[in-house]
Amino acid sequence: MKKVIFLFTFFTSLIFIISSCQSVEREKSNQVEQRLIFPQYTVSYDAESGNLTATAQFNLNNSAGTLIQLSSKSEVLFNQKKLKLIEDKENQKIFYSIKSDETLPKKLIFEYTNDFKNTFINKVYINPIVIRGKDIKINKQEGVVIPFIGETFSLDETLDCIITANNTIISNFSPDINSERKIIFLSPSNLANINNGEYTLHFVRRQSSTQVFAMDRGGYWETEYFSKKISISIN
Repeated sequence: MKKVIFLFTFFTSLIFIISSCQSVEREKSNQVEQRLIFPQYTVSYDAESGNLTATAQFNLNNSAGTLIQLSSKSEVLFNQKKLKLIEDKENQKIFYSIKSDETLPKKLIFEYTNDFKNTFINKVYINPIVIRGKDIKINKQEGVVIPFIGETFSLDETLDCIITANNTIISNFSPDINSERKIIFLSPSNLANINNGEYTLHFVRRQSSTQVFAMDRGGYWETEYFSKKISISIN
């Protein structure tokens, strides 16, 4: 019996090691038609930590196509800085990324040069959201109105409200927004399943677009802004 258990554990571990070492499937950019390369750009900024992450991913034909690794003849830059190739074997992905702890730049520009030395410049946009007020008390039966500072929301933007306790997400939902009055409403239905207690709250403002300068297949970009956290009390 012990031998059977040992063999099972051995082969299970072996399979795990092999799968974790397995290379991510990809094509080199110089082995595909340049017009078929589909770029995807993302920028994420966390106001709490001041960290910014910019990433670029390239696929064949569309966002779900075979991953593309750039050859030595091509490159991708963010604000004139070269992005580094990242291989994520666990999620079977490759992408290009750069991180910064500088103040959020006024301009966010990706510059992709393909194997034919065609350069495509794409400016993406990120809209901050600042919560007005601290230590907000919330009555679950009434909900709460939270004022914010920021640009009016466009049709291609969304907002998520994230409530956490001890760094664990308790609730994640899309609240109602009155963009003209610059207020966010957390309704009783949003709060119904949350126990009374002390929590932290922050918002994630996202914007996306398919308006990308590229070759035949177009592309996609998305930005997200994580607001600073505030303390809330729900009763």
